[in-house]
Amino acid sequence: MPESLASVAEKSGLPPGALVHVGRVLEVETHVSILDYSKETLEEKKISSVEEILQYRDKQSITWVNIEGLKNVDFFEQLGRHFNIHPLVLEDILNTHQRPKYEDHEDYLFFVLKGVLIEKDDFHIGFEQISIIATDKFVFTFKEKIDDTLEPVIKRIKNQKGQASRGRKQM
Repeated sequence: MPESLASVAEKSGLPPGALVHVGRVLEVETHVSILDYSKETLEEKKISSVEEILQYRDKQSITWVNIEGLKNVDFFEQLGRHFNIHPLVLEDILNTHQRPKYEDHEDYLFFVLKGVLIEKDDFHIGFEQISIIATDKFVFTFKEKIDDTLEPVIKRIKNQKGQASRGRKQM
């Protein structure tokens, strides 16, 4: 089965929850970064596997996992298995034709948002799907493209300002 399809129509006939990326491929590779923080600590790093995320499960901190590029379906299957993410939620993350929405699941909240992409070279405005899963200790963001859309939130956490840095004390 192909990892990426151009349109929803190409996916017809597959069972509900079938994990296939649907939409334009804005990033060929999946890039994953972690921002783990608590009152005392702040750690930021790039990772390459779901297994590297698992080491943060037992920590008493907030772990933000930012995933940019949605083509690597195997990564999403593993993430769903290890973090008990429903296959239909994973399907919605990979289908970039979703409308903005919010769902309250038993162990997490799920959001789909649309971000504005401004193509500077040709003055074209497009949209990027941003999906978010929030649990009690993890926040997962799923973006179609590598960009600086979430950089203001990252700066607030690093600078210990606002609700995003909840639990961080001033140094």
